[in-house]
Amino acid sequence: MLAYDDCGHLIFQVHCFLTTALCISMQMFTSCYNGFIRLMDTERELFELVYAGDHAVFSLSQSPNDMNSLYFGEGNGQLRVWDARTGKSSSSWGLHQKRINTIDFKPQNTNIMTTSSTDGTACIWDLRKVGVNGSTALKSIRHERAVHSAYFSPSGRFLATTRCVVVDFNKKKVYGFNAR
Repeated sequence: MLAYDDCGHLIFQVHCFLTTALCISMQMFTSCYNGFIRLMDTERELFELVYAGDHAVFSLSQSPNDMNSLYFGEGNGQLRVWDARTGKSSSSWGLHQKRINTIDFKPQNTNIMTTSSTDGTACIWDLRKVGVNGSTALKSIRHERAVHSAYFSPSGRFLATTRCVVVDFNKKKVYGFNAR
């Protein structure tokens, strides 16, 4: 659905459910809890359905060197790759025990990817080795609670992660603050 707000801003209602992720590079993708991924057609000002899965899609990302592939976290810990040339999911790997919250690629080497998960881990993966004899992370960083995001620094030397912060104002304590 296409509409304008009171200030004249263009508003798109893309999904029937809450939008869970946006991926904007040369194209704009959106995902939602009902397992749909849509691609914006800017010429026609509408979003076309490109993927319909059985599980919620929580995260989207594209490798800077490969605009034909969309990486997304689906269901409980599955990482899928959707191929724009075929219009189909080309690969799927079980990387986490719970949902994948973010996906990011190392700027200097896009074969290296990081994921964050509700299972309490942020992991660094070599895509050339994922799915070969099982998937083992190059590095796994454990937090006490869900890891909401993990992103490489522009130089690729650092990985920033975030997790839940719980503040108890009665006891004047902060629980769970962690940025690594």
